[in-house]
Amino acid sequence: QDNMGACMGPPLIAGTVETEIGQGIKDVNVNLSGDSAAVFTTISDGYYQFENLIDGKDYTISPEKDINYKNGVTTFDLVLISKHILGTVQLDSPFKMLAADVNQSGSISTTDLVLIRKLILNIDSVFALCPSWKFMDKDFEFTNPLNPFMDDIPHVIDFNNLSNEELDADFIGWKMGDVNCTANPDFLTNVDDRNEVGVFELEIEQVIDNEQVELGFYPSQTDILGFQFTLEFNSNEVELIDFEEGVLSTQNVNLNGVGEGYITFSWNGIIEDLNEKLFSLKTNSTNSDLKITTRITEKEAFNSNFEFLDIQLKNKESNFELFQNTPNPFSNFTTIRFELDQKSQANITIFDTSGKIIQSQFGEFEKGYNEIQFDLSNLSSGVYYYQLTTPMGSKLRKLIKF
Repeated sequence: QDNMGACMGPPLIAGTVETEIGQGIKDVNVNLSGDSAAVFTTISDGYYQFENLIDGKDYTISPEKDINYKNGVTTFDLVLISKHILGTVQLDSPFKMLAADVNQSGSISTTDLVLIRKLILNIDSVFALCPSWKFMDKDFEFTNPLNPFMDDIPHVIDFNNLSNEELDADFIGWKMGDVNCTANPDFLTNVDDRNEVGVFELEIEQVIDNEQVELGFYPSQTDILGFQFTLEFNSNEVELIDFEEGVLSTQNVNLNGVGEGYITFSWNGIIEDLNEKLFSLKTNSTNSDLKITTRITEKEAFNSNFEFLDIQLKNKESNFELFQNTPNPFSNFTTIRFELDQKSQANITIFDTSGKIIQSQFGEFEKGYNEIQFDLSNLSSGVYYYQLTTPMGSKLRKLIKF
């Protein structure tokens, strides 16, 4: 571009649209307005050009890219913005600060957190008050980089009385909501180059409550700063009856997709106790019918060292064990076996898929291995459940009669 001004012929305006760190931004529509109008869509290195312009005329160059709002926006951004608001760790560039201000208030506030979380949860598909990307003249210098909101930022470049010497029009762009620079400026998808250092497990405790299955979700570690994921299930078989708050509130979950078989989650904060319930789901099924996916909201967790972890479900460990009944499937009789780490009262309950109790046996059982045989010859063929309830908690399993 540097030698273009020396070229003979009609004036030409050319430039690049890049991120703060010099990555070219593809698919930016760079608009030319003034004596004539045109649009040039940037290529992979962010380059654009307008040729055969008229010498001495006025022109304005304005970039825009307003697609894929989720590109680069995750719960990790919420953690970083929260720390900035609290003053514990400041965002380290003016462009990151500008990216955090999605409500365009000229400051960074909890309102921005709410709007970004709604995008992550798929409650909103766009930021209502700003485009997906914003741009400014690359030659502009902030008065105070620690407070970019005090400046009137030039989002366009004007050329008055165009001459052959006025050729370069370079822009810097930033992805709104993305304050850790993970948006992919080249394509429509996120940059996925994170190295997961381990697994964050959501431990599930299953309890029958008022003829419903209550699934309580607990953390497996306390050094987690945040997580997000999609919880999927078969909506034709699993009925979600209720969501109950714990560490997570209703602001951390989107239940609008229940009819389509998914719930999205996004949370950041502090976990103080492994026995602190994150949330509960009341349903008609067990945790075996649930799975964590990236269908709507990408799955990720991160710890206090800002290391990324995978997320998986597992049964919450306890100091007793409920084994699979034998035989299974069964015809008339089946034996339910369990093991206790101490002498204790316990209750074995067998119920159908609607929660109706079929048989129940309560007693005081010895430490170690125990078993009870049930006569279920009067039952019709189908799927049933049995639950062991002890002072230490409950466990649930499925049995089948043929």
